[in-house]
Amino acid sequence: MYVVSAFGLSIQSDFPLPELQTCGREADVCVQRGVFNLPRMSPTSIGRNGIEALFGGDHESAFLRWPGVGSFWAQEGSRLLVQPETDALTRELLSLFILSEAFGLILHQRGLFLLHASAVRVGERGLAFIGPPGAGKSTIAFSFAISGHSPIADDMVAIRVGSHGEPSILPGFSQIKIWPSAADGLGFDASSLTRIRAESPKLSARTINEPISSETPLSEVYLLQDGQEIDISTPSSAEALLALVKYFSCPAALLAGASLKRHFDQSRIICESARVLTLKRPRHFPALRQVVSAISCGRSSLFERNPIHG
Repeated sequence: MYVVSAFGLSIQSDFPLPELQTCGREADVCVQRGVFNLPRMSPTSIGRNGIEALFGGDHESAFLRWPGVGSFWAQEGSRLLVQPETDALTRELLSLFILSEAFGLILHQRGLFLLHASAVRVGERGLAFIGPPGAGKSTIAFSFAISGHSPIADDMVAIRVGSHGEPSILPGFSQIKIWPSAADGLGFDASSLTRIRAESPKLSARTINEPISSETPLSEVYLLQDGQEIDISTPSSAEALLALVKYFSCPAALLAGASLKRHFDQSRIICESARVLTLKRPRHFPALRQVVSAISCGRSSLFERNPIHG
């Protein structure tokens, strides 16, 4: 039995989760091996390790299955049952699937706002970076990390909206997944990093800075886009809201009825309380270092436009 922590929760797990810090508190969530029947399942756009996930159930009782890997059943925000489909799974691979959208189901059930994003802490500011797959979310988070700023979460960012509308990012786990070429391009010795899994070329950056253990106020959300030059602009309110709604990190089928209303309301509150900005930049490393320097020093206004929207 393992007791670890992530997203402000104490997690008791039947499976080792080496990415997480150990914890001595009473468990908020149990991750258990179990045997269960699946409801009718439908395809999703969620891919892990080259496998597309299937989803079934509803908000209170939600199921994910990655064929050939295993099935996951999230129950009322407090228990995640795991049914592996093969004994050949490595500990690292099983942990990858548990700590992705499967645990995201639990966080969604607990009322948290989830973004498919990466997040870092700069001083007392929490910065989140959103965009489609391949937009460079992990790379920009790694760039901040090697510049001395602590990563909060990579791939799945959980945001708590407080009683007075103040959004804060919960501490996930500080592993950033980075390609060796990106580490080299940023001038970081890739040989000091370890592979996420033996069969994957991606590297794990977990020990660059001290892990975050407390909530961080969400200050800015950057929508990453390619551009010929660095340009930070303020989108219209509708564009900002759509971006937050769009980059939900769990199956879209979860967003129905009261769950959809809550997600939309939380998106609106975040748009009102934090700055949502569009960040365009060239795909070369000197430009990325320039962006990190400007944002971390509070000089992003050098690149910022504030168009008037009717």
